[in-house]
Amino acid sequence: MRNFSLVFIILVLLISCKKEVVLAINSQEDLDKNITNSYIKVAYDTESLDMKTCNDFSFEFKDVEVIKLSKSDFNSISEGLIKSKLNSNQNLSGADFYVEYRGYKFCLNHLGNIIRNNRKMEDNPELAYLIKTKSKYYNQFSEADLVKKDSLIAWYDLPFNHKSNDSIALQNKIATKKNVILTF
Repeated sequence: MRNFSLVFIILVLLISCKKEVVLAINSQEDLDKNITNSYIKVAYDTESLDMKTCNDFSFEFKDVEVIKLSKSDFNSISEGLIKSKLNSNQNLSGADFYVEYRGYKFCLNHLGNIIRNNRKMEDNPELAYLIKTKSKYYNQFSEADLVKKDSLIAWYDLPFNHKSNDSIALQNKIATKKNVILTF
């Protein structure tokens, strides 16, 4: 009886231990094969918080990180992107963040400006902050740099899970661009 109990406990422990599967996404084909839910492609520069033009950004299948969100967070982001309305003022500003979703190309910045396919949409700082937080954008920079250069941090504060550390800073010296897939 004792051996049976021991075997049972070991089996339960082995079965209950989930190992996180790291997906290798190196092409659109890999993405379509491995991600069955909707997804959002994200790209951003990890070298600095300086603004660029929207044309300076693109998603590349290189060192792609897949981040699983709650369905609620994913829906908030996807609906916010799709339902964004055209702004009558078409003065385009710089961008520090790039998103692709359902054939649309979006650029965002630290002021909450959203540009969709080179057309300025209504500002949505809350959406910009949510996307940057969920894609771990803020973890790429120190708190001091974010407070100084990202207005969204002044409005909403650092994310609860902000983890800027030396290992990320060292990694940034090597990889100056981050490519992320958000899914649920």
